[in-house]
Amino acid sequence: MATLGFSTKWPKNMGGGDTLFVPKIWKGLIDNDLAKWAGQHSEYETWADYSLSAEIIDSEYYKWFSGNTVFVREQNAKLHTMRKDPKGLWVPGRKIHMVVFNRTKNRFQFAPVLKVKSTQEVSIKYKGADKYPVVTIDNKRFTANDRYGVEMLREIAFNDGFNSMDHFFMWFNTNDTYKLIHWTDLKY
Repeated sequence: MATLGFSTKWPKNMGGGDTLFVPKIWKGLIDNDLAKWAGQHSEYETWADYSLSAEIIDSEYYKWFSGNTVFVREQNAKLHTMRKDPKGLWVPGRKIHMVVFNRTKNRFQFAPVLKVKSTQEVSIKYKGADKYPVVTIDNKRFTANDRYGVEMLREIAFNDGFNSMDHFFMWFNTNDTYKLIHWTDLKY
């Protein structure tokens, strides 16, 4: 079992405001039919069972999500997350507890316990004064220098919950390696 904590606000240098990660993750779980596999990972058999639990209904996120379903439908779903993983914690089959406000009295687990479906190794390397880096995912290289690379980088950014490719690279703005943690069947 491991906890994945998610930010609720963007840093000021990224414009501030709400990340919308909670409703974006909920959207991804609903769109990917959580009902077919949630029962294998928690006491809830379907997304409906989980979302109707008192804890969720009383949450500010559920109230916001319920009142903004049209807006949420227009947003990209968050289908994975990228994290540094120097200890090799994130492996397929590992249980995920998705939370906001981790390590505070307001800690809130906003999704049923899920399992890591798969992971992918990601390398981000900036060269010189280039605005966009070279991104390598499991030895597949993507750059903003060609149409396919731009399309893939945008897709990765949107699927990670960012508003644009530029927004994604404002967050991941240094040379580093990460693990892409998937809780759906998506892979690049």
